[in-house]
Amino acid sequence: MISLELAKQLKESGLKWTPQDGDKYWLPCPDKADDWKKDSWDEWTRGYLSTDSEHHYEELWWHNNDWLTPKDEVVWIPNLNTLIHNIECHKFYWILRMCSQSDLGKYRCKIAENSEWLHYWTHYADTPEEAVGKALLWILKNREDK
Repeated sequence: MISLELAKQLKESGLKWTPQDGDKYWLPCPDKADDWKKDSWDEWTRGYLSTDSEHHYEELWWHNNDWLTPKDEVVWIPNLNTLIHNIECHKFYWILRMCSQSDLGKYRCKIAENSEWLHYWTHYADTPEEAVGKALLWILKNREDK
């Protein structure tokens, strides 16, 4: 699973979310609203989206039926397949490999705009999801159709 901070950056950079069953997301906890540290995991509550919810995806979000949260405050945590799919939707090629010796991270995701790999960008992280997520974030921040 990617970090909450990376998920927020992806959202701010324009990653779109169409909610699906089984999606993971984070909700801000209303009882801690006064002293939030935006980069702290323990001040957010992780949720698991289910169609058993009595609320519609497009309107308000719920968690444990204790409170309602506006949709724009929810932070989606995309999985590895979804991150890869989004890289491919931007017409980038990708390679994900485990690094045997790297101080930068255990995983390396290379992305390129063509299959000849003349120009490529490399992103390192400790998990495959985080490496691919960083690559997607780079694409979203550097795309020409902003």
